Amino acid sequence: MLNVQLPTDILLYINEYVCKKILNVEYDLFEILYPLKKKSCCNVVHFLNYSACKFHDDYHYYSCLNTLANCSNSYYKCGTIHFDTKKAREHATPYLYLFGEVSHYCCEGKGVMFNIIYPE
Repeated sequence: MLNVQLPTDILLYINEYVCKKILNVEYDLFEILYPLKKKSCCNVVHFLNYSACKFHDDYHYYSCLNTLANCSNSYYKCGTIHFDTKKAREHATPYLYLFGEVSHYCCEGKGVMFNIIYPE
């Protein structure tokens, strides 16, 4: 493989550029130095101070942030939020209070139902 000696700061910067969470120096540098192999562009989603890349981060974590970001962009309070997987919903649990009071989980743990307060 590559026999390159670069300072750790530079390697970490390069790793951020290619949107990797785990530093795999030889593989990451190979991707940068030999771009003939077509690489997918990063698809990053943001929610609050968190972000995840569709191609480089955990699928469930990305799905969680994507669902929460879509719900927070809506103009109305929703009575339910459904995630792609139960694990994605579990990642979202600490932030569900932002959308209302949780009534219960549904759809085999992938959905969340909120108590809806109707105006009198």
